[in-house]
Amino acid sequence: HMDDLHGAGPLETCNDITEKLRKHLKLKVSPLLEPEVRRQHLRRHRVRKKGGTFIGSERRRIDNVLHALGLVAGSAVPTPSLAPGQDDGEPHSQEQHRLYRSCVGSLLYISHDRPEIEWDWPGRLSAPYDIDMKRLVRVARYLEGEPNLGVWLPQNRKEKGSLIVKLRLWSDASWAAPDSQRKSVSCGVIEANGCVLHLHSRRQSVISLSSSVSELYALSAVALEGRLFARILELCGFIVKSYALTDSSAGKG
Repeated sequence: HMDDLHGAGPLETCNDITEKLRKHLKLKVSPLLEPEVRRQHLRRHRVRKKGGTFIGSERRRIDNVLHALGLVAGSAVPTPSLAPGQDDGEPHSQEQHRLYRSCVGSLLYISHDRPEIEWDWPGRLSAPYDIDMKRLVRVARYLEGEPNLGVWLPQNRKEKGSLIVKLRLWSDASWAAPDSQRKSVSCGVIEANGCVLHLHSRRQSVISLSSSVSELYALSAVALEGRLFARILELCGFIVKSYALTDSSAGKG
């Protein structure tokens, strides 16, 4: 269940909603998020600035992963991805598997605010190989050099007060990922009026026989999830206009 909420809006409206909820629920309300003040919520920090709100993850999670992998004094790298075409190597032992799952679990939580590392997670969590550990170490070394990035939610002054929400659904696919599974990877981003609501990068469940088919699967997946977000926004009283965006002509056709 979810019992922690974070909302935004005019001060009078927020206070009115809070008082109405107090009549039915026991609430503990935190102070108003003032500009340039950093606050923690659900193990993520938020900083309200003049043009929007910044959301980032705790540095402690990155430090814990670096310590577990023995990379405390390691050198940072500029990108999170390995060069393609490397061999899978050997399957992990039980002890290596336990370490791998623990570190990936910590970084999966961070990945909600770090979309650039999600590409490297469509791996074999249940049965990892040497190549999967190499990917994990690469991502950890990248985060060591870039620990303070996150998601920026811009304030949309142009459409302030409007009930119209432009929902943009971005999709892409990597056909036949270069490993033994040969399954494509779907990527998707959903944003509303410039604010990222959701993103994913996951391996497709079937083997696509062409790049156009893999692009179609990726576009269908993000369109399905986009419909869910559109329905939620419509229930909140917004008028939603959805746009699906892809670089694949075959996927559109």
